[in-house]
Amino acid sequence: MMNFVYFGFVVAISLLCHVQCDNATLSEFEERAAIVNGYNAPNRPFYVEISIHTHGMWYATCGGTIISSHHVLCAAHCFADGYKEIEVLVGDFTNPKSKKTSISATVKYNSAFNYKNYNDVALLKLSKGVSSSLALPLCTKSYSQYPIAVCGMGQTSGTNKNSMPNRLQETQLQEQSSCGRFDRYPTNFDPSIQVCLGEIKGNKQSSACMGDSGGPAFPLSSSGRPICVYGIVSYGSATCDEPESVYTRVAAYASWIHQNW
Repeated sequence: MMNFVYFGFVVAISLLCHVQCDNATLSEFEERAAIVNGYNAPNRPFYVEISIHTHGMWYATCGGTIISSHHVLCAAHCFADGYKEIEVLVGDFTNPKSKKTSISATVKYNSAFNYKNYNDVALLKLSKGVSSSLALPLCTKSYSQYPIAVCGMGQTSGTNKNSMPNRLQETQLQEQSSCGRFDRYPTNFDPSIQVCLGEIKGNKQSSACMGDSGGPAFPLSSSGRPICVYGIVSYGSATCDEPESVYTRVAAYASWIHQNW
C-alpha cells in the first residue's frame, strides 16, 4: 500500500524561495523537464508564496493564488495545525533577484476540514490590497479536456528536502477520471469536490511535491494563457513519484469562498 502526504513544507527561519513554457512543444517540454520533472515557468503574477509562523523558529511554507485585490486562495491543511502569523509574498517568482512584497494576512479555512476528510480549502484576506490585474478568477465549470498547469516553489525531488528551486517551477498535467491509488488514503477520492491530475500521455511522470500545497492548478488556453484557478494542491505520494495527485476542486467551493469573502 502506498503512503500519502499533504504537500506542505516546514522549514527553519529562512524563507523558501521560483518556472517558462507557454507555447512549448511536447519535445521541448521533455527537454526542459527538470514541482518534480517541471520546467521554468513563465511569469505567473497570481502565484504567491505563503510563510506561516507556527512555533519557535519554524515556518510552514505553502503556495497560493491571488483571486482578488484582497484575497488569496490556499489549502486548509496549511493552517489546521495552528499558526501565529501569516506572511504573503507577492512578486515575480520567475526572477530570483526580483523584490517581493510582504503582506500580512488573516485566514479562514473550511471548518469541515480534517485529515481524514475533504474540504481542503482556505481563504486569506490581505491586510493591504494588490492590483486586481494580478488576480486569476475562479473556475466555474469542468476543464477536463484542457492541459492543466500546476506551478510552485516546492521540492523538485520527493526524496531530497534540499531540492527547493530558486525560481518558480511548473508542469502540465491532465485530469484523470479517478485517483484509484489513493482510494484508501485518507478517504475515497470524490470527483465532485476533488480533481485528480496525472501525467500527459507521452510525458515523463511529473507531480507537485512538498512545499507546493495550496498552490494553483489552472487550465491553459490554446495560446497557453491561464484561464482560471481550477484546483488547489492538496495531497499525493509521500515521495512525489506516483503518476497521480489530488487537488481540491475550486468550482465545488465557489459558494463557500464567496460566503467568506
